[in-house]
Parts: sequence; structure tokens; C-alpha cells
Amino acid sequence: ALTSNPAKILRINKGNLTIGNDADFCILDLNKPWIVKKENLISKSKNTSIEDKKLQGKVTNTFVKGKELFKI
Repeated sequence: ALTSNPAKILRINKGNLTIGNDADFCILDLNKPWIVKKENLISKSKNTSIEDKKLQGKVTNTFVKGKELFKI
């Protein structure tokens, strides 16, 4: 619902891991807690309503078109 259907509507090769599609995905550690700090956000915008909040689950790796772009 969040990946496959929008990709079909937009007619782009994304949304699932199928031969011929772009391999865009993240790997998560669901057991890793972390605290939101605006200086650590990778975004053009640094404002957040959840700064200093403890969250559960953290992205450890991000792949775009099969290439690893982020790793902690």
C-alpha cells in the first residue's frame, strides 16, 4: 500500500524488490533506541517537534538503486 501501489500509479520501477526494479530499501534495527537531536538530522530542515525524544528502532543502512548510501 505504501510502496507498490504508488509506484504503479507513477509508472516507475520502484516499490518492490523485483528483477529490473531499482533496489531502494533501508535496513532497520528494531531493538536499537535513539534520541532525536536536530544536529544529527540529515535534512535541509532542522526543525522537529520530537527533539530529545527517545525512539525505538533505527535505520542502520540505506540503499538507493542497489548502492549503499548510508551506514552507521
